[in-house]
Amino acid sequence: MPTDTPSPAAVADALTEAFTHHNVRPIQDLLSRTGHAHALADLDALFTGRAPDSEIVRAVLRAQVGHVAGRPDLLLLLVSYLYARINEMWDLYADQGGVLRTITEVLRTGFPESPEQVRGAGSGPPSTAITEHTSIMLENIWLVSQGMAVSRAVNSSCMDEVEKQAGRIVAAMDDQICRIRSILDGGELTDWLSEHANETRDYYQALVFCAQATRQFLLAGRRAGDQGVHERREVLAEELAGFLEKVEQTRRRHPAKAWLSGDLAALAANLRIMREWVNRDFLFVEDATVVYIYPFAIPSAVLDRMWLTPGRDGSSASTGYGADPISAIRSRCEERAVRVHGRPISAVVDHAVGDDWGAESDYRVLDVSLPPVLITMTDAAKTQTTLTATLRISSLGNHSLRLEGALVDADVHLVNQALRRPSVVMGASEKVRLATSDHTEAWSRLSEYAQEVITEFLNGLNDDPSVEQSFDDVVQRTVGTAVALSHSLLVVHSLQVIQADGTARHACGSEISDAAVVGSSLFVSPVGRDAVTLEEWVRYRPSPDATDILGDYGYDGDIVLRTANTTVVSAPETPDWMALSYSAQAEFIATLPGVLLGWTAEITEYIRQARDQLDTARRLLQEAPMSTVQERNALQHTILSLEQRYADLRLVTSDVRAKLNGINSPTLLRDLIRRSYFDRLYEAAGLAAYERSLLSRIQEAEDLYQAASGLFRAFDDRLAAAESHRRRRLNTILTTSATLLAIASTAELYGLLNDLIEPRPWVLAVEVTSIGVFALAMVGVLVLVGRQPRARNARRSWRVPSGGAGPAA
Repeated sequence: MPTDTPSPAAVADALTEAFTHHNVRPIQDLLSRTGHAHALADLDALFTGRAPDSEIVRAVLRAQVGHVAGRPDLLLLLVSYLYARINEMWDLYADQGGVLRTITEVLRTGFPESPEQVRGAGSGPPSTAITEHTSIMLENIWLVSQGMAVSRAVNSSCMDEVEKQAGRIVAAMDDQICRIRSILDGGELTDWLSEHANETRDYYQALVFCAQATRQFLLAGRRAGDQGVHERREVLAEELAGFLEKVEQTRRRHPAKAWLSGDLAALAANLRIMREWVNRDFLFVEDATVVYIYPFAIPSAVLDRMWLTPGRDGSSASTGYGADPISAIRSRCEERAVRVHGRPISAVVDHAVGDDWGAESDYRVLDVSLPPVLITMTDAAKTQTTLTATLRISSLGNHSLRLEGALVDADVHLVNQALRRPSVVMGASEKVRLATSDHTEAWSRLSEYAQEVITEFLNGLNDDPSVEQSFDDVVQRTVGTAVALSHSLLVVHSLQVIQADGTARHACGSEISDAAVVGSSLFVSPVGRDAVTLEEWVRYRPSPDATDILGDYGYDGDIVLRTANTTVVSAPETPDWMALSYSAQAEFIATLPGVLLGWTAEITEYIRQARDQLDTARRLLQEAPMSTVQERNALQHTILSLEQRYADLRLVTSDVRAKLNGINSPTLLRDLIRRSYFDRLYEAAGLAAYERSLLSRIQEAEDLYQAASGLFRAFDDRLAAAESHRRRRLNTILTTSATLLAIASTAELYGLLNDLIEPRPWVLAVEVTSIGVFALAMVGVLVLVGRQPRARNARRSWRVPSGGAGPAA
């Protein structure tokens, strides 16, 4: 075997390190020592979490296939490296798009898929073990994509999908184990593959057990007489105990494997709690409204394009900040210029904010109606939910995409799915499409729909047909923030408790926080980004911040709970109009993170650009001699650009301060009791931290402006000094020229006189003396004239007085 080829034992050890200790360095070193270190950097670039484009992945992989052509041993090492790195990325990043693209390209870009094809790639007859190892490793890469499908089903809390997808992997691993057993003289790598296949098979078999057990557990939370409810609680407890024992047996078979042991322990812990809770009372939401909120700010890149178009509002300011977004968006929609889902938006109405809000506040809302959204569950029940869709535009800048629907006869499983629905990881259990017959496009999750709608809306507000890349980047950042800050608002109108005999009793709103009732942890804990197992909420710890924040604003039995990404308003014994007041303020609070983060990002970018321009201006001021008109004009242009940038920055910060003051104003709400409830919501949402970050950026902008003001003064002084120097030189030139001209002219005059009269010595003396006196007199006059005060050319100033917004040019 060539010296540059690692042994199967070395490859097995490197894979063990990668899968047991999440350390891919050993397998990177092996690939580097084979003489392909130059290719390693290109390969590593595929696994940075930035989800490279498919064409880039394809090009890199094709190059690597070329490097190992004719060397099945190196092909095995390359495929093993890719398998380890793909698994690493799956562990590290929730966004699976980049990993799935890499898997797809690995399987289609010149990699052999069978032992026969592997043998055909070599120049000689390689060993059967190497070819089988490569084929199995490629199959494992494909199985990662199947494992991701299981993961999506777990995140969606879909037992049917988990059981189906995990069952497929179990069957595939059973076949793979038989293939591995047939390999002769495989050595350490064969042993590793056999152990890995058994571990993978057992884990997915345990997930199948969990799906079956969870389905039985949830029967305990259904009402007597509901479809599928027939077992007594004691029978369910016995079945859960049986499933738990199967998972525990699997754990005992793999005691030393950290990754497998931890995952199996999580499954067992879930089943253990389900077995203990099966005889408890269960919460049951008989009637509720669920609202999904994707908050966003309209970035200045969009505002500029709305307001800088001639004739829009007559303004010539360099930024759209300070303008009213409601009138601009209404105008754009009435012009049918904004298109979403390929059709123009025309249904635009003023939203009645209600009398909770103060009469003196400037809080106004515009609703942009969108086609309703239909969500169809892919499980056996095929349940359908219709959501109304609205883009809600606020005069204070806290805009949102809002989707609202009904939640009826929902057990804890359906409540869990409802609360998780806006998340980026939800989706394997449902299909999302428009509830219109003329639109066939579907999305795999609600977050994808939200991304498309907000992107198309912001692009539709753009008046400039030539969109540069920076604009697209700003829009995508805004959309990404909206999805990351998505919020679920659940307003419970009727609540029941399912008792051990299956009968239901009506419950007051505050019972949703009763830890003794199954399902309370759903309402007092935020929704986790990635689920470890099905219905993992049974293991949620109550959030320390999830206390009743309704306080003296509500009635006894009502409750409002706020977590990081959910708000639950439970007031079944209160009139709807009062519950609407509770939820309206909670929804307003849920929209604020988007605008606070948006403002912070905008000001941060302005500061970055202003600081870069300030550094450039300082350097030019120090280095440029300003001895020529071109040098002075170049520096003056830089200073003017800098002053414009700072004027824009002051305008932005002034507008942000005004809107922030409006949010914090006591007059925003009608009275102090509503304001007190609002402030408790504000604190529970952690918005004070957002506000501190924003104010620190505003203060940084002010400090930077003060630094720039010093540079402006230095430029004035430098310009005045250059102007003074220029005038002195000019005066000297003029003085000398005039003196010489005067002397020449006087001498010429005397020469003419001498031609007319006979010269005498005393006449010559008088002529010379008079020429000298005349020259001195001319010099004196020119000096006096040069010293007269002159108004220097005033340069156009964009400076903004403290606290002002600056002139609009």
